[in-house]
Amino acid sequence: MRRPELAKWIYKFNFLMVNAALKLLSKRSKLYSKVLLAENLDLNWEAETRRGKLKTYCPGVRAYSRSDFLKESKTYDWLETMEDGDTLWDVGACVGVYSLYAAKKGHCVFAFEPASFNYFVLCENIRLNDLGDKITTFNLALNNKTELGELSMEDTSIGSAYNSFISSESHKSKFSESMIGYSIDDIFRVFKLPIPNYIKIDVDGNEVKILEGAEKLLSSHKVKSIQIEVDDTNVRSTRKAVSEILESYGFHFSEKESATLNKVYRKK
Repeated sequence: MRRPELAKWIYKFNFLMVNAALKLLSKRSKLYSKVLLAENLDLNWEAETRRGKLKTYCPGVRAYSRSDFLKESKTYDWLETMEDGDTLWDVGACVGVYSLYAAKKGHCVFAFEPASFNYFVLCENIRLNDLGDKITTFNLALNNKTELGELSMEDTSIGSAYNSFISSESHKSKFSESMIGYSIDDIFRVFKLPIPNYIKIDVDGNEVKILEGAEKLLSSHKVKSIQIEVDDTNVRSTRKAVSEILESYGFHFSEKESATLNKVYRKK
C-alpha cells in the first residue's frame, strides 16, 4: 500500500473510532470534544529547503499541498537571483511559502493577501518561523484604482486560489467579502512604502488591472524583475496585455527563467 493510500485509510479508521466514542456524549459535549481534539493536533510541517528548514501550518488539505517547497522550482530559482539588500513584494501571497523563503534568505518582504482565511495562515507561518522582522503583511487587494469592493471567491478552503477583487456592482460568486482595493501608486503616495526590487504577482485574473495602477512602480529603475502568473482561463489576451504594459516600461521577457504560467520579466 502506498503512503497516501495508507494515510487515507488511517484517517478513515480514526474518524470512525472518534465518532463512535462521541455518541456517548450530548451534542454540546460532542462539540467540546471536537474542539479539544482540533486544538491539540499538531498541524505543523517542517520542510528542508535550499535555505534551511521552514515550518508551515497545515489546517486543511489545500494548505498542506502548498507546504511543498519542491513545487514550482523555477520560482525559487528566480528568488535565488535576488542580491543582498533586495526587497520583494509578494502580491497574492496565499499562505506565504515564497515570502518565507525570501525572508529566510535574508530579504525584506511585503506580502499582500486579501483572502482572510489565507491571511490567517500566512501570519501563523511567519510566527512559526520567527520572521516577523522580515515580512510585513497586508490584508488588502491591489487594483487599478483605490475603491471599496468585494473579494469574489469560488472556494473558501484554506489555501485555495481563484479569488478576485471586483467592484461592488460586479457579478458576485458563491461567496464574497467586503474588501479595500488599492492601486499600487496610491499605496506609495499614502503609506510611503519602499519601492521593491523584485515583484511576484499571482492574483488569478487581476494581473492587468494591478499593472495599470502601478505607473510609479514600473517607471522606477529600482525594480529589477517581475514574475507574474498569467491566468490560465484567458492566457493569450492576458499574456499579450501584460507583455505590452511591461515592455512599455522597459522590461523584457526572460524565457529562460519562465515556466508554463509563471512569466519572468527583467528591466533592460
